[in-house]
Amino acid sequence: MFFATAASESGKGRLTLEEGGEDYYAAHGYSTNDRGAGYLQLTHRSEQLAFLQAMGDDFDDADTASYIAEHYPWESACWEWSVGKTAPDPNPNTYAKKRGNTVEVFLATQYAINGWTISDDALGKIVQGAEYTVSADGTSITVGDETAPAPKNWPDRLACYQQALEIWG
Repeated sequence: MFFATAASESGKGRLTLEEGGEDYYAAHGYSTNDRGAGYLQLTHRSEQLAFLQAMGDDFDDADTASYIAEHYPWESACWEWSVGKTAPDPNPNTYAKKRGNTVEVFLATQYAINGWTISDDALGKIVQGAEYTVSADGTSITVGDETAPAPKNWPDRLACYQQALEIWG
């Protein structure tokens, strides 16, 4: 799941800095200096500074994103997956370890990495085996009477997950 997430978040390893302009970043609550960085796109200055502190790095200039992208692309991804505050239970690694390697658990980890856009109740039902549908264009997921946006670029994320399963099982 980790490698599938890294593949999707980084454009299959091409991007260590989130793409977009100031308007895009502002609409998502951050700026160029604290946009997504590294292979899991560690975002927001507070998260980035917490990561740098964990690395024992006292960098404190404004552009934490570029610094992390240049110096710690994999380390930041591993930290986000195993420690980062944006994840459930308490992080995607622990969550997946407890629940197994299924597409439903992968879906839950992608909501965690991407930001929650579905209720905890609906996501819990999916992980527990409730039937759900994904829209034909991959932009929304319906479980019961709740329809919510899918994680960003869900079709690509799912393809990366399926490729990772083929490689690593």
